[in-house]
Amino acid sequence: MEQGGGVSQGANKVHIGWRTNGSGLGVTVDQTDEGNVVFEAERQGNVSNLQNNINNVNNAVNDLRGQVGGAWTPANLQPLSGNGIGWVAFIVRAGDSSQSAPEGTVAALPGRPGTWLSSGNAAAAGDYWCVWTRIA
Repeated sequence: MEQGGGVSQGANKVHIGWRTNGSGLGVTVDQTDEGNVVFEAERQGNVSNLQNNINNVNNAVNDLRGQVGGAWTPANLQPLSGNGIGWVAFIVRAGDSSQSAPEGTVAALPGRPGTWLSSGNAAAAGDYWCVWTRIA
């Protein structure tokens, strides 16, 4: 093998050898590790693995769409519509904790349609407040 001197080639030193950890045929240019050489059989295996992983992601997305039953589609997700799915309500009540609940609580709210999820609550000086998001 002759090194350098070819068209558009510099005088860099190229080293090719089997990796000591057995991971494959490695290439080093001067002192820079360029990684392993990929052969046709390995490339096909890597492409197949990548395609399988992409398919797994697509399957997970489709499963999630099926589980929420279309509730989170643009037609139904209307956070700009008062009390629509995705609407966030910040409720403050003086001396009344009836609409304040710990994070993760799912409940119906008086005077509001649907089902709501609490994102957290707090209280101070007799005032109770809570952030709710309509989920159904």
